Amino acid sequence: MKLKIIHNGKLASEITIIQCNGDYEIKYIRTATDQRGKGYASKLLEKAKAKFPSLVALLDDDGTGLNYEQMEAWYKRHGFKKRRYN
Repeated sequence: MKLKIIHNGKLASEITIIQCNGDYEIKYIRTATDQRGKGYASKLLEKAKAKFPSLVALLDDDGTGLNYEQMEAWYKRHGFKKRRYN
């Protein structure tokens, strides 16, 4: 499932959610470089959390945006809790 925000006819931000082993997982969330800092990703994340209360995010520093520590802090601000997988 994808949620998107279009601004001035262009994709500003999008989030993709997949179902994996009974959980709903954020596959990716991204915002166009020139649209960052406007809260678009936060708005999409809140919509996704409302639709999928058991939503999880697996953090991976892929070098395309925030580093691991920044991602962890961002998700924590949005109510996510850290958990370990066995």
